[in-house]
Amino acid sequence: MCEAYSEYLVPLLREVGIEAYLMDGTSELEHAWILAKINGNYQSIDLTRAVFIRDGFKGIPQEQKSEDWLYHDLGKMFRMQKTRSISAINGMTLKNIIDASNYTPELFSYLMTEILTKKEGHSVSNIEEGLEI
Repeated sequence: MCEAYSEYLVPLLREVGIEAYLMDGTSELEHAWILAKINGNYQSIDLTRAVFIRDGFKGIPQEQKSEDWLYHDLGKMFRMQKTRSISAINGMTLKNIIDASNYTPELFSYLMTEILTKKEGHSVSNIEEGLEI
């Protein structure tokens, strides 16, 4: 379900000129969502989680609203959900999983620059340049 939603929306966002990527990793289980570059910043768009909250999904804190997951920055995503991790972007497997313990906006931007220069379906070494992610 999450992958289908994400795979459907990524091409639509690209069609209207928004840089968008399919994210793979974990939520509590395996999960897929979208990353879009909006106004120069990478933003997380998680349609599935937003729908689950709207529908009263168990295990999500009461203070979280659908809007929190529908569109927010990655830092907020990791603060809201410590179990969230990123293991692949657009089918490119990361050698080191990104999660709440090692995410910083600067290193993530650097990683995305590296990803833009690689072909989809290949492993990305995000540690070669001395990065800690």
